[in-house]
Amino acid sequence: LAGLVATPRLSAAHAASLGALASGTAILAAPAALARLADVVDLRLAFLITLPLLAALLLLRRQ
Repeated sequence: LAGLVATPRLSAAHAASLGALASGTAILAAPAALARLADVVDLRLAFLITLPLLAALLLLRRQ
């Protein structure tokens, strides 16, 4: 959120609302996506989806 608020030409209020929207969307969508994935593969394997997502976030953060 701090990086989002520090974005040039973006007001702090707008950045905070975007952060809240993204957080809420992730909280609502993640369990549904995990359940869908668990229908296709084993649940233990479905939980491993977090590793590629984490790697992608780390790569995006470095840019």
